[in-house]
Amino acid sequence: IKFNSSILPPKPYFAVSGGVDSMGGLSFLTRGKNRISGVITINHRTNFGAQAEKLVVKYCEDHNI
Repeated sequence: IKFNSSILPPKPYFAVSGGVDSMGGLSFLTRGKNRISGVITINHRTNFGAQAEKLVVKYCEDHNI
């Protein structure tokens, strides 16, 4: 099986829930060189959903993502 890497974007998007593990991953991937194209987050309308969404949006605004 051959893998066609030309179908992948040069830099991937990163899915972030707003939890400590995904925010840590986002911090790591955006430290120094920006290695991602953007961030995807979904507000699942849980008790933490709105807070998490605000946290992710603020982080992205503060880091020009």
